[in-house]
Amino acid sequence: MRMQITSHTTINAPASDVWRVIAHQFDAIGEWASAIPTSYAAPDAPPPVGAEVGARVCATSVRGFKDIREQFIAYDEEAMRFVYEATAGLP
Repeated sequence: MRMQITSHTTINAPASDVWRVIAHQFDAIGEWASAIPTSYAAPDAPPPVGAEVGARVCATSVRGFKDIREQFIAYDEEAMRFVYEATAGLP
């Protein structure tokens, strides 16, 4: 079964600042997402052009869930858009 989750959030900050955090610091989600106490770059995933990393591993604070690996499957630096998927664990 394939699942697609789409979310929209309004952030009162310049797009370039938000892009820096969510894309250039993709592996550091544990620094700002309360459900992710720790995260780190997956060293075996080559980053797409313009990205700092290719994938991340996230520990969750949700009991019973193992680490989640999320990897870029599309990345567009100029348009400030990316798509990623969970390749291990549950998103």
